[in-house]
Amino acid sequence: MKIKYISSVLLCFSFIVNIGAQCIDDSHSAFKNQGWLSCDSSQSPNIERGNSHWLMYDLGHEYVIDSLTIWNHNVWGETGSGAKIISIDVSVDKTSWTNFGTHTVNKAPGSWKYKTDNLIQLNHAVGQYFLITVLENWDNTSSCRGIAEVRFGVGISTATEDVLTENNWSVYPNPTVDNLTIDLKDRTDIENISIVNALGQIISSINNPSTGQNTISVTDFQEGVYYIRISNNDQIQNKSFVKVNNR
Repeated sequence: MKIKYISSVLLCFSFIVNIGAQCIDDSHSAFKNQGWLSCDSSQSPNIERGNSHWLMYDLGHEYVIDSLTIWNHNVWGETGSGAKIISIDVSVDKTSWTNFGTHTVNKAPGSWKYKTDNLIQLNHAVGQYFLITVLENWDNTSSCRGIAEVRFGVGISTATEDVLTENNWSVYPNPTVDNLTIDLKDRTDIENISIVNALGQIISSINNPSTGQNTISVTDFQEGVYYIRISNNDQIQNKSFVKVNNR
């Protein structure tokens, strides 16, 4: 049986089925019922994965996910069932999937105050569905494969790495009340423009935008800070703007 478990996006909240959330000083207990364990393979939502041991998270909206923190299967005497090699696939529609690589997950100690060092960087993965497939566990004599907890790191990166090589675009007016103009000037290489809120949710998007000015209505947006993200292949760049109401 597959159990879906998500512990936090920015802070701990519950999308929990049959298990209890951990979110206490970033540690995890060794209770058997606080995690996911699969002892029978089944058809993956990603048909390319076939029958496998998998768990899928439906976040309810599209999010920009920067990282996953994983606590491995932590039951004393059964830590060999914990995931060793995992693959991560991301989708916006549960039909087309993008692979974000295979990763090694360190073995859990089976202790009562287990703090993890398993941090996986996803480089701004955008999706609603996050599929983790356990390809190998730590004890190949065990037919079961498990993970204790997964935490999603939501964030809008403004770091300088992996940005577009040119910065010749602008956003105005800022602050704005009704409309926002994203001026790409003479850029012809931009594939997507997205507006992302402070929770990492994509709330508006333009695919294959026009060269020059692209206008988006923000009339119905709540007041606050938002981010404009333009992307070109696997490179992105962000600018922020403020939405205000007429007073």
